[in-house]
Amino acid sequence: TRTFLASITVYYPNLLRSLMNSKEMTTFQDSNDARMYPIKGDEMMSLLGTQNSISDCQMTVYAPRIFKDILVSNMKVVNFEESLDIACNAENIKKAGEGNGGASGELFMFSHDCRLIIKTITGEEHKSFEKFVYEYSNHLQYNRLSQIAKVYGLFEFKFQGTNKSVRLIVMENLFTLGN
Repeated sequence: TRTFLASITVYYPNLLRSLMNSKEMTTFQDSNDARMYPIKGDEMMSLLGTQNSISDCQMTVYAPRIFKDILVSNMKVVNFEESLDIACNAENIKKAGEGNGGASGELFMFSHDCRLIIKTITGEEHKSFEKFVYEYSNHLQYNRLSQIAKVYGLFEFKFQGTNKSVRLIVMENLFTLGN
């Protein structure tokens, strides 16, 4: 869990900022865009000033331009660096592996400030979401007051030396709508 939060915190906000300057309209083809980042655990630990283990892996960010549009049209400001900070989330990281992950059995964690939810998803859920992410984004852009939970990112982590792949989403916590 620490690897997920650290990787997203370091790379995702910078990717989104770089896309903010683009004047191009997002298209359905952006659903197929994927950006890959090699994660070196030792380097990440040094960068974040932590002694807690971060694993080597490859992080893939799916449809970043589409999620940038979702974030831009959002009525709330989302600060990934603040909400997903590994030091502030240390207790939640420990607890993340303790439960059953809700009804699906997947990892389910609230950020320390309760603004975001980090949830692993199955391969089938991932494929389904990729198929409708463009339409989902359009719905949220044209219905800014929609009470549908907003997904802010779709990620996959592949760990070196294994065939293990973990897919997850970062989404808003609807129970903070008043905040």
